[in-house]
Amino acid sequence: MRLFVDRNRGWGSKELVTMIIETSSEINQLFPDKDRLQVGDLGAQTGGQISRHGSHQNGLDVDLTYYRNNEREQGAEHTNGFTELMVKEGKLSKNFDISRNWELMKTLHKHGKIQRIFVDAVIKTELCKYSKSVEDYRDYSEVLRSLRPYQNHADHLHVRLYCPPDAQECIAQEEVPAGPGC
Repeated sequence: MRLFVDRNRGWGSKELVTMIIETSSEINQLFPDKDRLQVGDLGAQTGGQISRHGSHQNGLDVDLTYYRNNEREQGAEHTNGFTELMVKEGKLSKNFDISRNWELMKTLHKHGKIQRIFVDAVIKTELCKYSKSVEDYRDYSEVLRSLRPYQNHADHLHVRLYCPPDAQECIAQEEVPAGPGC
């Protein structure tokens, strides 16, 4: 796993950090000779607003890069966002590793209390198609349900966890609609 630490936005709840570590470990076991999971913004050390984000305020959000077919990791010198769009002119990039990204979505759900994952609309459509082609559609409809098309997520995915049961001040987000949304 690689965390972009230069921006001091690597702070998250125990649940979030545990999910990231466990997910990264399992993906590395599934794909041992591939690039690492790259982690962008989590939150500020004391919580609250961070620039360029409407969320990331309470330790329940994280930005992750999509896996790439060329396995190229983002350079350490580039700390202001993500470097590669996976959707260009309404089409999925040939560099988008659909099988590993699908495994990432499933593994995130296995290791976290995922409420939603923001992705580009084209990526959601392609993951729906892919899940059907590998016969995962029915077994992983909750994973598909959590994938929410949202603008500005062609270069990364954004994961949001449910409020932990012991976090009395955490305000729960509205539940996502039922069904896989494909």
